[in-house]
Amino acid sequence: AILALAAVCGYYGQKGGGASLGPGPKTYVLNWSYFLKPEDWASYSRLPILNLYSALEKGEPLTVKGLWFAFINFVNQSPNSNKIIRDVLPKADFIVDTDLFMNSTGQYADIVLPICTFLEHTDLVGGPFPYLQLQQRVIEPYYESKSDVEIISALAQKMGLGQYFDKSEEKLVETFIDSKHPSLAGISLEGL
Repeated sequence: AILALAAVCGYYGQKGGGASLGPGPKTYVLNWSYFLKPEDWASYSRLPILNLYSALEKGEPLTVKGLWFAFINFVNQSPNSNKIIRDVLPKADFIVDTDLFMNSTGQYADIVLPICTFLEHTDLVGGPFPYLQLQQRVIEPYYESKSDVEIISALAQKMGLGQYFDKSEEKLVETFIDSKHPSLAGISLEGL
């Protein structure tokens, strides 16, 4: 409603107008190659999330048998949730959802793994514009919850792939900020 009011009054995008969408443009370039361009050992392909519909329904552009949802409530946050529930998710052989709370995606998952809160793990946080911040763990995770990094690392160990997922949260932060891009020149884990 606030954004609509600003748009109707002509304030949207105006300096001092008091309304904007999101945190603004990113002023830094992170190193995503660790995930997007893995070494030769990787047996996966990156699939944009909206291509997941046809991948599960028709096997195009590739066949998908299992789903692992992290950082997203897919059923609630993607277009056409009825189609997802009726036509997409039933085609998956196995669905894992990692989340802090039970959500609509978790209701269709075969297993829901509890992740910890932002206070219980280390991560990078973009914003408020134009800043990049280090979010440091301030308490240990409660009960059986773990960070996504800890969950993936433990699973990789059990699958005999631990050597490929052996970075701690801090080492991953160092990997992300080591982009060789001028926007992160002089930035280090210690400096954050």
